[in-house]
Amino acid sequence: MSVFWLDQPSLTFEQRNRVAAASIPVEGFNPGTYWIACLEDHSVMPTAKELAAIRSYVEFTLADRVLFSPNFAKKEKTAKFAAAAGFNTVVFRKDEDGWYCRRITWTEQMWSSARATLIEMLDADLLGSANLRWSKWKIAHKTVFATK
Repeated sequence: MSVFWLDQPSLTFEQRNRVAAASIPVEGFNPGTYWIACLEDHSVMPTAKELAAIRSYVEFTLADRVLFSPNFAKKEKTAKFAAAAGFNTVVFRKDEDGWYCRRITWTEQMWSSARATLIEMLDADLLGSANLRWSKWKIAHKTVFATK
């Protein structure tokens, strides 16, 4: 990733609307709202399948009963953009090198290492491919996570 990623053009108004239609907010490097997840505004436009995977990640996170009560999760699932006070937001970014993510509390590094695909990034940097709940989630949502 270029150190000067801010020199790259941001998403167009039309692209931002497409991302928002998938119930994913578009934000800067350090969002001012505690979204569950958002797309960084200087990203390359994700595909429809990638947007669906980000939204599925949000729903997976909301389904975690340790983090959220069922009533809260149900309310946020129907909200335009899911947010939770104090939540450690995941910021997604796509560029010509692949996918990156960061949590707003990260101080040692700005972004994860580049991953070829969004799914690789989710598995390696956020959830861990050994996470049984995540593995079951991907199987249950195979239309979103199918590789072909």
